[in-house]
Amino acid sequence: MPKIFEVYNSALKEGKEFNILSSDLRVLISFDMGFASPIDTLLYKDKEMNESQIKVFKSQFERLKKGEPVEYIINEATFLDLKLFVDKNVSIPRMETSELIANISERIYDYFDPRNYLVVADIGTGSGAIAICLKHMYKNWLVSASDISSKAIEIARKNATKYDLPISFYQGDSLSPFIEKNMNLDIIVSNPPYIVNRKEVQPSVSSYEPASALYLDFSSSVYEKI
Repeated sequence: MPKIFEVYNSALKEGKEFNILSSDLRVLISFDMGFASPIDTLLYKDKEMNESQIKVFKSQFERLKKGEPVEYIINEATFLDLKLFVDKNVSIPRMETSELIANISERIYDYFDPRNYLVVADIGTGSGAIAICLKHMYKNWLVSASDISSKAIEIARKNATKYDLPISFYQGDSLSPFIEKNMNLDIIVSNPPYIVNRKEVQPSVSSYEPASALYLDFSSSVYEKI
């Protein structure tokens, strides 16, 4: 049976034509081998891959060559210290989203004592990354989240359940679910669609991620609704 470094080097050589990142290959192999981290592919590079693992990797590699994001291939995105389920019904959490979390953590002291009971709403939750991260950090907060997509709500609820976090999820447009429930909100957080020029978006994003989570719709702007 071929060893990890042999499979990796072969894929890396073939993947150059398709601009495949070495980090994505390590993510795939790590996932297929059941490792805790992609770095383990380097630590255990002499470990052999069995026929089943190689078959799975080859199938994943073909999808990677077509430009599909590695997070969708393994149905998992790492966000800060969390591993969240993702598929094509939700966008992939990115560095900008983690910066939003950091900004909230820094600025919260200008308005509230974060140790207090606060009511927080995450608008357009997608995978639930923001709501889950905030609840994970501030256990005493009452965190709720909304999304217009029922499939996104299912995924967000699944991710919250994984970490045993009590978060209420509502399907609905923007603040509508919270208004209907007469909720008094202390904090409203959102990472809404913001892309204006679709031509500037990479194919790996435009071809796979949900358009409703990416592109700003001027005819029904979530910014105005919030």
